[in-house]
Amino acid sequence: MVAKPIIDSINIVTISRFVEQKDYFTAIDVIRLLKDKLFENHSAVSVKYIIVGYGELESKIRTYVHTQRLDEMVKIVINPPNVTDYLEDGHIYLSTSLLEGLSNSIMEALEFSLPIIAMNVDDNDKLVLEGENVFLTNMKDTKTIANKLLTLLDDSELRNVMGQTGYAHLANVFSISTFKNNYISLISKLNDTN
Repeated sequence: MVAKPIIDSINIVTISRFVEQKDYFTAIDVIRLLKDKLFENHSAVSVKYIIVGYGELESKIRTYVHTQRLDEMVKIVINPPNVTDYLEDGHIYLSTSLLEGLSNSIMEALEFSLPIIAMNVDDNDKLVLEGENVFLTNMKDTKTIANKLLTLLDDSELRNVMGQTGYAHLANVFSISTFKNNYISLISKLNDTN
């Protein structure tokens, strides 16, 4: 479990392929709204949005970041050798994915004690605890997502509590020993019915 120190610079991280279903354009729109809100509030907090991945939409994502005038705020990292470095340096995990199975990237964010903002799609609600380690929002709801980011930006204690809760949830529900015990229990039940 990693408790993040109180700081003046916040890294929001997304790790995934650069494909349509990950909906990076909504994420970038959210960052644009966030930038405007931080300016309106005269906030001294410095925010960096770090996108880690690779894929067919890389040039479109870069162009969109530029047209939204977010070059200073958004960093795009292509297929780095150690993705976990970005999670370790992160403070908030953002997933705007439109489709999701059991999300590996969200599980990795939980492992690094990051509070998460994700879309309420597919299995995300089974992986996380709404309001405890994640804020689930509707797809493409840029205003709500930006407001949830502001909530986390403004409250380091909330970020830490949500991150630690997420880590504990991952360890309790998705650990190898839990899977092993559930598997043994399933086999026992199957044997009992035969």
